[in-house]
Amino acid sequence: MVYNIYLFIWNILYLFSFCLNEDQKNMIADRKFYNIITRYPFDMDSIEEEIKNVSNVDKCYGECGWIDSNPLLYLTQGTYTTYYRRKNNEYIPNPTPDIQLMNLLVANGANINLYPYAWIEVYRNNNARKKN
Repeated sequence: MVYNIYLFIWNILYLFSFCLNEDQKNMIADRKFYNIITRYPFDMDSIEEEIKNVSNVDKCYGECGWIDSNPLLYLTQGTYTTYYRRKNNEYIPNPTPDIQLMNLLVANGANINLYPYAWIEVYRNNNARKKN
């Protein structure tokens, strides 16, 4: 039910997109881009299609549509874990889906040097205190 309402709203926005200025169209595309990269499993074909519609691959509208997010920064928030997949003898793709998405974003112009992604991952998981 909620998905149908969500789809209805997007269809209404699409129908009235001729009334929107360029910034509003970009904002809608950026929000749709965020929605598609946060779904799992990743549909790489849909993501490639959405990358063509967004104005900036380094930006998407995140939570609730008003917080700017970075797709590569979003990828550092979660990792594709192989522990339970190995334990359950499940198939593990190589490269893993999060690495595939990162490669796709970088190949389409995402700036890997925009944020210190590796340090964010270390700091978020409190790995800075761990000693080698």
